[in-house]
Amino acid sequence: MSNKLARGMGSFFKPCECRRPSSCPHLYTIRFRNTRGKQAEESGFPTQDAAIERLTELHTAVEACLRQIGVEAIAVWRRLACCDATGRWSAAADVVENHAEQAAAAYSALSTAIEAERAEFRSSTAGDWSVVRAASIKAQRAKEKARWDGLPRREQAHRRTVYASMFSSRPLLIRSS
Repeated sequence: MSNKLARGMGSFFKPCECRRPSSCPHLYTIRFRNTRGKQAEESGFPTQDAAIERLTELHTAVEACLRQIGVEAIAVWRRLACCDATGRWSAAADVVENHAEQAAAAYSALSTAIEAERAEFRSSTAGDWSVVRAASIKAQRAKEKARWDGLPRREQAHRRTVYASMFSSRPLLIRSS
């Protein structure tokens, strides 16, 4: 069996600190992504070939599962709409009668809410957005002050000195108009 794996199939390794891992007696461990996309590991493989064989089995199973999910998704889409011989799309017969109206109402409500938020953001008057923003800034400032007050006096003095010297060592930017 080949020692090469296709990209994305996973990897195999020995989790030991031996100088020559290819000849040490420790077992191989494989690392792969499961059907949920989460990283997983299995150990206990005596040879590289056994580890590769298991990785190939797992990869085949994951690919089959993902393929099945894709087939099911296409089946759902086909129930919602269909394309005729002329290339025109239309709602399928088993779609809920008022689906279009429900979708349009939901879209309209969402659009209205977004437009109201944008208008409030762009207006110069104080509104809910400005109040929430000010409260957030105030809360953040309180956290920073509490953290600073929690530092020992010696550390506060040291940081003041360090940052003052950093600030004073930087050149001023003077623009000529």
